[in-house]
Amino acid sequence: KDCAIALFNPKSYQEAPKIGNVLKNRKAAIVNVSELPMEQSKRITDFLQGIVFAIEGNFYKVGDKIILYVPKNIDVDNSEASSSQEEE
Repeated sequence: KDCAIALFNPKSYQEAPKIGNVLKNRKAAIVNVSELPMEQSKRITDFLQGIVFAIEGNFYKVGDKIILYVPKNIDVDNSEASSSQEEE
């Protein structure tokens, strides 16, 4: 399986489409939203979770305000991570 991870530390919501394009191109993204105001952090998180749903991927909280988003072609082996699929 393909495995590439892009790291993002967005400074504004305007960076969300760029991160979304990485996911649509079947690459994983680690996104740290800790430097964003709460409202923008939530908007980016909601936007990326929608993309992950559309591409049948998944997301995992890997730290405080740090989320790993993966397309379906990438497996994540971490039983301690909080998976979106397990919470639904």
